[in-house]
Amino acid sequence: MASVEGKRETVLVTGASGFIGSTLVGLLLDRGYNVHASVLNPDDKAETEHLVALGAGAGEGRLRVFPGDLLDGAALMAAARGCSGVFHLATPCTVYPVSDPQGQMVVPAVEGTLNVLRAAKEARTVRRVVVTSSSSAIIPSPAWPAGEPRDERCWADVDYCKKNEVWYPVSKTLAEKAAWRFAEENGVDVVVVNPVTAMGPMIPPTINCSMIVLLRLLQGAWSSRCFPAGCSLDMPFVAMGMG
Repeated sequence: MASVEGKRETVLVTGASGFIGSTLVGLLLDRGYNVHASVLNPDDKAETEHLVALGAGAGEGRLRVFPGDLLDGAALMAAARGCSGVFHLATPCTVYPVSDPQGQMVVPAVEGTLNVLRAAKEARTVRRVVVTSSSSAIIPSPAWPAGEPRDERCWADVDYCKKNEVWYPVSKTLAEKAAWRFAEENGVDVVVVNPVTAMGPMIPPTINCSMIVLLRLLQGAWSSRCFPAGCSLDMPFVAMGMG
């Protein structure tokens, strides 16, 4: 998407206060967009102060903060109103065990994605929705033929992940599949990106999941054996790939 010269387009970013989200917000403002920044709790300064600073640097009225509980469809519809594009990043993410994986991880990811897509459809002005999935929706996929490149046919093995209590890939896989079904059934233009682990400069005041892993490994608090070899990508490139 590109901002129309002479007229600023407005886009919605869910999960705007996060590691990737805040970097994307800054990039979009730099490219001339107005941004509706959706966050879980607008009254929490840890979620909003860095976004407000980005907006102030871009100019008055360029950024508005909206409440963005993924299970609150009405709030998401209000945030999407008047937008020409939506970037959906918000999703539960943790590196620690959860007591209720369905309620804490899967339902917010899947239903939240569907609520965002419904809001985009209802807005009637949204031309495209960019859904941030993950490489975790592709791997682990132990039954995939060895040596064959993983492409759009390859999905993370949900049953394998559930058996091993690895819930983030479950949530991202089911959410992405739900997004594609909704797009096909409702004629919504959806693009999905599947970034690997993002590393790089942080704008938010709180540390995110991928950086927690790096920090704990550097501190020697966790063993590298717990984290199999994988890929990482510099944060600005992740944001540029979406915008």
